[in-house]
Amino acid sequence: MNVIVCAYRQWALGVLNTVRVHPKVSHMLHVTDNEQLYAALRSYIDFDLVIFCGWSTPPDEWATKIIPMVSEHPASSDRYSPGTPLQNQILDGLTHTKHRIVKVGYPELSPRQWSHEIDMSLEGNMDDVLVRMRDTSCTLFHTLLNEWPNVTWNTWEELSKEEQVSRRSPDMSRLMTKDLIKLTSIQLYDRIRCLESPYPNAFIEDEHGKLYFNKVSYEKK
Repeated sequence: MNVIVCAYRQWALGVLNTVRVHPKVSHMLHVTDNEQLYAALRSYIDFDLVIFCGWSTPPDEWATKIIPMVSEHPASSDRYSPGTPLQNQILDGLTHTKHRIVKVGYPELSPRQWSHEIDMSLEGNMDDVLVRMRDTSCTLFHTLLNEWPNVTWNTWEELSKEEQVSRRSPDMSRLMTKDLIKLTSIQLYDRIRCLESPYPNAFIEDEHGKLYFNKVSYEKK
């Protein structure tokens, strides 16, 4: 089968070889941006599957391409479907989640569908979490390809937009004085660690400049 893998984040690049060497894959094309993906979908090659890893949801116009598309999604609740699921789950105090293979389709899939899942810890620094993301993604995509195209799809409960948490933006990385006063030490630790590199780092700002927190550690009493 011919497969496109869409990946540009450092941790996501770790899935490339897993797909490339899979016995069912005769040709794998790696793309790193939307322009490359558009060109691949317009090419003479008949692709059987598009895999997104660490990639934002594709634009609606891709619905015109009749080709299966899947992505990995590190959340077990529709609450985190709009985006930045790792950060939002950590901010909600979650220490574990489900990393899933989800079906991508347009118009928007209803109900949302997933095929495989693995338990994944959200503890530790962001480097630790992203290493787990890489490892569980490799396992998930290898298992998916083993079963493709005879994959069983499951559904999960959809929540209203009011029940979902919004995608975080870089300006939300700023720590305000009220945050430093109101948050407990573990809440402040979670706030900072979920914004460690490669994400926009947490920072405090005054009239002199900005102080960024690239790494944080926590010792429980």
